[in-house]
Amino acid sequence: MTTPSQLGVELSQIVAAVPGVQRLYPPTHPVIGALAGAADAARGALTSATESLSASMGRGSIASGTAASVSPQIVAVTSHLGEIQVAIRIGVLTSASAAEVCRSVHDSVADYLSKHAAGSVAAISVKVARIG
Repeated sequence: MTTPSQLGVELSQIVAAVPGVQRLYPPTHPVIGALAGAADAARGALTSATESLSASMGRGSIASGTAASVSPQIVAVTSHLGEIQVAIRIGVLTSASAAEVCRSVHDSVADYLSKHAAGSVAAISVKVARIG
């Protein structure tokens, strides 16, 4: 099974090959990405500590119930309860129609996911970060 991180790398290549895409940008501002990463690390540490405490008390493991997310990368892919969400930010060539390029990116990603992803697609977000 493909992990969200692997899927993000594969989708980055798919998106970069779409005509009119000049460049890919991180799905969030770097500061927001860093804060989200710190929050995920803290959540992971808390979950690990809770599981260790539960195990030492003989209660077994506790399921975390949080979404499996990836580190900030060019195409962000998250998976929660079998539903996949994709966030993409692109730069579009001045000579191309931003709306058409976004549709092409969306369709290329949806097609790829229908063939290669385990789970249903909940959302594909394509945003234009820059034109030209």
